[in-house]
Amino acid sequence: MVCPGRATRVPVKRLPAHERSSRIYQGQDNSMSSSSQSLLDREFHDRSSGSDIDMPQENISLDTSLSRKRILAVASGGGHWVQLMRLIPAFNGHEVVYITTHGGYRSQVEPARFFLVRDANRWIKFRMLLTAIHVGLLVLYLKPDVVISTGAAPGYFAIRFGRWVGAKTIWIDSIANAEKLSMSGELAGKHAHLWLTQWPHLAKESGPQYMGAVL
Repeated sequence: MVCPGRATRVPVKRLPAHERSSRIYQGQDNSMSSSSQSLLDREFHDRSSGSDIDMPQENISLDTSLSRKRILAVASGGGHWVQLMRLIPAFNGHEVVYITTHGGYRSQVEPARFFLVRDANRWIKFRMLLTAIHVGLLVLYLKPDVVISTGAAPGYFAIRFGRWVGAKTIWIDSIANAEKLSMSGELAGKHAHLWLTQWPHLAKESGPQYMGAVL
């Protein structure tokens, strides 16, 4: 039973960091924690009501009677994409558009709209600029209600441009970052409405917050 005004925490069985990271990149874990569902449910609810995010006060179930939202889900390849795929059940009842860096992922999300961008890192400045422009144009074209990313660089740009078009934004730092937050996560977290880590020891009062893990 959920008590009004109180957040519910779902215990997550945790594997050692090295084993969990291995499973991510091999795609061996097919579970999605209830806490991940709850955090997305709350974001959609707040978007519908027009209120600002105030983390978290109650457990809200995603109700398909709420107006249908356009979710822009962004992730680079590898483990970032695998973790984004674990969130698919939370998107039920809404339009989802995907942006990633690997064309081979298209078949995993058909018939949803799918856009391909270049991956980038801080060592190749020109490619970073091209990625930022491409992601920015897509966000302006799509005008999503919600932007969610599990990393890395394309997700950071989607969060930044998402704020410009009035979208609610969620950053979930990759579970592979067990010792410290990713650079993209550090940067994106300052601009995301909801900034999450999947490791409790990395959570801080000022953010990111810990609400469980997607694996």
